[in-house]
Amino acid sequence: MSYDQIALPASHCDDLDTMAAHLEAHLETQVDRPATPEAAALAARIGERCGDILSVSPLEAEGDVVAVTVTFRGVDQAREVVHAEARAAGFGVYDPQLGVLFDPRAALPGRITTRDGELPTLTPAAVAQLVGALAVDDFLVVTTDDDQVFAQTYRRSDHVFDVERREGGPERHLGTSVASADEVRFLLDAWLRGDGAALDQVDWERVAL
Repeated sequence: MSYDQIALPASHCDDLDTMAAHLEAHLETQVDRPATPEAAALAARIGERCGDILSVSPLEAEGDVVAVTVTFRGVDQAREVVHAEARAAGFGVYDPQLGVLFDPRAALPGRITTRDGELPTLTPAAVAQLVGALAVDDFLVVTTDDDQVFAQTYRRSDHVFDVERREGGPERHLGTSVASADEVRFLLDAWLRGDGAALDQVDWERVAL
């Protein structure tokens, strides 16, 4: 079995929920097309760095799309390489296994961690998509460049989500519980934007660690 990631120009990386049909149509139109110079260069850099974890080698672009297929043992390495090289080239990344589209134009410092591992690009839209897919006992952590500043959620049951935010140390580690994924999305989006007024719409308590 293999793991796929698809790099494509940022101009095709608008919100996945509203652009799904456009994205699928664009990917189909690129099949068997000559590689654009930008996509060919990106494929060469990813291919060089991914080496023997590629399931399909040599890695070649089709049109302006680079489809990267790797072995499961190489998923973590491939995510780091594909996201970094794609961002540097002005490309986004679509992860069909997770159903998440990462738009480099909206990237913030930090990363996302789920039970499926670390995702090297942090965007509010990706967080929202992943929160919507959380099953019971799943979790999601949004980390920043400061290991004392992060937010996380854990789906305790069908209608209970724990949400926590840490803003500088144990004494500033706060938590609350909400009843829906939409409420989690609202709080995490507010936290990412630094919207204190929105965060204050729920009651937070200090989490005893």
